[in-house]
Amino acid sequence: MSRAAVPVALGRLSALATAVALLAACGAPKPVSLGTDPGIQPQLALVDSERPPRSFEVTLAEPAHVAILAVFPGRGSTVLYPQDTTGTSTQLAAGPHTLHADRVRLPASVDSAIIRPYEGRIRASARDSARARQDSLRAARDRNAPEPGPRVMIGPERTHILVFASRNPIDLSTLARRVQGVTIPIGPDEALRTVASMVRSATPGGRWAATAREAELRK
Repeated sequence: MSRAAVPVALGRLSALATAVALLAACGAPKPVSLGTDPGIQPQLALVDSERPPRSFEVTLAEPAHVAILAVFPGRGSTVLYPQDTTGTSTQLAAGPHTLHADRVRLPASVDSAIIRPYEGRIRASARDSARARQDSLRAARDRNAPEPGPRVMIGPERTHILVFASRNPIDLSTLARRVQGVTIPIGPDEALRTVASMVRSATPGGRWAATAREAELRK
């Protein structure tokens, strides 16, 4: 290759690399912003390579109370952070925070009796009662069993991680009850708005903002 051809070749490689980078950026899902308070709009980054992710970097422009949820459109949502949902949230200072979840749980299925015809509900209720007794016995055995090893996830391959920030404390116990067993819309945008409204309903007063990113659940 001649000396004159070297800059041309390098220029072509540089242009190709730029084009690949632009295509990758265009193909990556963009974050979704929600809420009425841009002053505390949280920034969210997935900082590990786990599938599903378990570490999140949340950056706050101002002090705020934070909750992180996994949103499964068409199914439901689960609380990832804080792991203890028995009380109220603790305010985080402005700046970056690395927050962790012990695991990403799939939402429990809604009781199908809600959508069954009235004629079949009596028979269904008897079956559900028997199933509940079996589940109770199984849960008692599980509590006494050794910690299980890694499980193969069966279910959706992607989820949305939503971080909700509020100037007022979040009632975490109320939030955990609201999201349990509640089916949400199948459209991602509507699903995210629905879950954000659930968190908002567990936050008395005050303005809020939320950010969501799509994440993979499997490698």
